[in-house]
Amino acid sequence: MTHLYVPPRRFAGHLAWLKFAGYRTVTMAEVARFVGGEPFEGRVVALTFDDAYQDFCEHAEPLLRRFGMTATIYAPSAFLGQYNAWDEDVVGARSPVMSAADVRRLAGAGFEIGSHARTHPFLSRVPPEVVREELVGSKRDLESATGRPVTSLCYPY
Repeated sequence: MTHLYVPPRRFAGHLAWLKFAGYRTVTMAEVARFVGGEPFEGRVVALTFDDAYQDFCEHAEPLLRRFGMTATIYAPSAFLGQYNAWDEDVVGARSPVMSAADVRRLAGAGFEIGSHARTHPFLSRVPPEVVREELVGSKRDLESATGRPVTSLCYPY
C-alpha cells in the first residue's frame, strides 16, 4: 500500500518547493468559487487527503502548519474513530481513521472537511436510495461533528 502514500520527508520537500515557487494552498470550497467565476490572486494549489487517516494528524498536519498551508480532508463519516474496513482486505493494511474530535479540531484550525460518503462504497454499485443516504448522511454526520457546512464531496474509489 505504500505506493498510495508520500513519505513525510518527501511531502515536506514538496511543500517547501510549493512555498519557494510562490504557491499558496486553497481548499476545495475556494476552488468551487473559482469555478463559479471568482478569480484567484497569485499561484494556488489545492491539496486533498482521502479517507481521513489518523496519520494525517501525526505527519501531514504539522508539515502543513509549518509551511502555512491548508488542505481538504475527505472523511468517510461512518468510520470516524475506527479503521479503514472498506479496503482492509484489498490492501492488506488496517489503518486508523480520525475521530470526530480530530475532524472538529482540524475544521476549527482552517482545514476543510469534505464528504467521502458514509461507508466508502462503490456508489455506482448501490441502489439510488443507498447513494442518497450515503451522501446526505455523510454531510449530516460531518456537519454535526465539525459544526461547519460540508460543501465538497470526493467520490469514493
